[in-house]
Amino acid sequence: MSEIFFTTEEEFNIFLGETEHYRSLQDKVIRLLAPDPGRLILELGSGVGATAIALAKCYRDSHIIGVENRREVIKIAEERRRGEGLKNLEFVELDMERIADFLREKELRPDAAVFVYSFHHIQDPIERKKQLARDLFSLMNSGGKVIVGEGIVPVPGGHKEYYSRVLEQERERPERVYLTIFWEEYLRALEGGMSHKKALEVARVMAKRAKKLERLAGIKLAKREGEYPLTLSELEEVWKDAGFKILVSERVNTIGEAIVTGIKP
Repeated sequence: MSEIFFTTEEEFNIFLGETEHYRSLQDKVIRLLAPDPGRLILELGSGVGATAIALAKCYRDSHIIGVENRREVIKIAEERRRGEGLKNLEFVELDMERIADFLREKELRPDAAVFVYSFHHIQDPIERKKQLARDLFSLMNSGGKVIVGEGIVPVPGGHKEYYSRVLEQERERPERVYLTIFWEEYLRALEGGMSHKKALEVARVMAKRAKKLERLAGIKLAKREGEYPLTLSELEEVWKDAGFKILVSERVNTIGEAIVTGIKP
C-alpha cells in the first residue's frame, strides 16, 4: 500500500488498521471471543472489513456476518474478502440499528456480536444505543457474547468541560499514529525494493497526512460531530441494562480506549 496516498476517509480507515492502538484493541477483542465451532458471529459497523476478515481467518469453523450501511465501503470489504478467499464471511448493507429486523427476517439467532470502533457512531441520545443492546439481547442465543472495543471519553457528552477534557485525552494520539504509519510504510517500501531516499519520502508524506487526519478526528470527537462516544461507566451500563452479565469493563490504554464484554445468561 506504500504507493497509495490516501485522500478519503475510507483509505484512511484502511491505514488505521496498521496503527498499534487499533491492532492491539482488535487483537484483544478477537482473542476474547473464542467461539465454539459452528457459531454465528455479527461484526457491526464493519467498515472496510478489517475486523470481520480477521475474525473469519481466526475462526474458520464459524460464520461471520459483517454489517455496514455504506454500499461503496462494502465493495471494498468484499474485494478484500475475495482476495483472502474466505468462504465463511459475508457482508450485508444495513444500518446496525436495524439489526433486529434483519435477524427476524432471516430467522437468525447470533452467538456473538462484536463492535470495534463502531458503537460510538450511533447518534445521541444514549437511548438509541440502549435499544440496540436490548435488541441483541432479545435475539441472541443463551450464552451469547457481546464484545465492544471502543473509544471512550473522560466525562459525559453534556459535561461543561467535555470539549477540553476530550482534547486533552486525544493529545498524544496523532503522534502515535505518525510513528506507526511512518515505520510501517518505510519498512514496507524498503522490503518492496524502493530506494532508501524514496522510501523516506513516501513514509513521511503518508505519516504526516495520517497525523493531520487523526488531529482533525480528535476535534470532531470533542465537538460530537459524527462521533458520539460514552464514558466507560455509561458504556457498561448500556449492556448491563439490556440484561447482559458484564465479564470485563476496563481501559486498554491511556488514549481513551476500552473493552466491555458481556454474556447473555
